[in-house]
Amino acid sequence: ACPGRGARLWQELLLELEGAPLNQQVTRVNRFVNQWRYRPDRRLYGQSDYWASPFEFFANSGDCEDYAIAKYVSLRLLGVPDDRLRLAVVQDELRDLAHAVLVVYERDTAVVLDNLTNAVLPHDRITNYTPYYTVNATTRWAHIPPSRIAMPAVGATAPDFSLVDKDL
Repeated sequence: ACPGRGARLWQELLLELEGAPLNQQVTRVNRFVNQWRYRPDRRLYGQSDYWASPFEFFANSGDCEDYAIAKYVSLRLLGVPDDRLRLAVVQDELRDLAHAVLVVYERDTAVVLDNLTNAVLPHDRITNYTPYYTVNATTRWAHIPPSRIAMPAVGATAPDFSLVDKDL
C-alpha cells in the first residue's frame, strides 16, 4: 500500500518500465520526477538542508537533491547497478549556487538527469557545472580541480588522490 497518490503513480511508472532498455528508463524517470514542483527545504522542513526519501518527495516535492535521490532510487529499483549511478553535488557556475543532479553511466558515456530540464544530456555537453563530490550507495568521490591542488613540499608525503573521480 503506497502512502499517497504520488507514490502510487511512481509505483505504476516503475512497473511499466520493468525490463525496458536503460535509455528509456532514464528518460522516463527523469521526465516523471521533474513533474513535481521545486520546493526549498527551509519551506518544507524548516531546515537549510534536508535529504528527503522518495516517499517524502512524492508527497511534498523538494529541492534539487531530492529530485536526484528519487531518480537514483527509481533506477536502482529498476535494476540499474549502484556502480552506474552517482548523485553529484556541483557548483552551477551560471547561477552561482550549489546544485545536485544524477549521473548515469550508459555504455560509453555518462548522462546527466537534472531537475532543470527534461533533456537527458551527455556529461560533456554540460559545461556550467563543476562537481564538488559524487556519491552512490557504496562509494564517495571528492572532485578536486587541478588548479586547486597544492603541490607538497619537497620531502613531504604526496597527497592521496585515489578518491578523485575523473569520469566527470
